[in-house]
Amino acid sequence: MSPARESIELLEQIAQVFSFEETKHGLRDREWTALRFLARANKFSRTPSTLVSHVGTTGETATCIVNQLERKGFLEKTRTDRDRRSITLSLTQQGRKFLGRARGGGTPSDRR
Repeated sequence: MSPARESIELLEQIAQVFSFEETKHGLRDREWTALRFLARANKFSRTPSTLVSHVGTTGETATCIVNQLERKGFLEKTRTDRDRRSITLSLTQQGRKFLGRARGGGTPSDRR
């Protein structure tokens, strides 16, 4: 990702933090940020550790976010074939539909 694009995304995150209401479409701000990130991330970036960096939280908090989104049916965890200890996070069809409705438009693609 180019430095300019990364800067724009960081500014968007900051703006969301300041303008975010307590919940948006039933999600807390960090859940919403995580869902949006996972919708755009490539398959190598859809990991819990990358999510920690993107959301700016601890591993424990990221685990809670992932578990909450999984309980709501918006994402699923999959162990990788090469290393069964590694987990990949993916939006479910329900998660893509939810994000598309919440954004007021079409559903984003779940890049593989």
